[in-house]
Amino acid sequence: MSTLIKLTVTNQGCEDNPLEICEKIGEMVNGQIKREGGLEKIFKTVEVKNCKCGSVTAYLSLDFTQSVKIPEVLSVLKKAAEGNSFGDFKVDPGSIQAISDEQLPSDSPISTQEPTSKRKS
Repeated sequence: MSTLIKLTVTNQGCEDNPLEICEKIGEMVNGQIKREGGLEKIFKTVEVKNCKCGSVTAYLSLDFTQSVKIPEVLSVLKKAAEGNSFGDFKVDPGSIQAISDEQLPSDSPISTQEPTSKRKS
């Protein structure tokens, strides 16, 4: 049973290696779920499904061994964001939401293109 989650890191941008940030956020989400409540017993994995920059928006798939209450998952992650539990990344608690497959961007899986001003000639 998979749940798609979208969250935004507001203190990082395109020049900060979005792919690496999304991978780290995935690892941190993994840690938060494993530490909180009863979710750790049914939680399996986190997979980065897409990554966008501007601010860095991570689209993550959280896999559980059985069905889970989405509000419980969102609560754990929002509490972590409010408590600054994502290390150096400032995650906007209001950006954390469950999304449907249709809301997952369909362009390239991971957007790592550098802004034009940062490219080397």
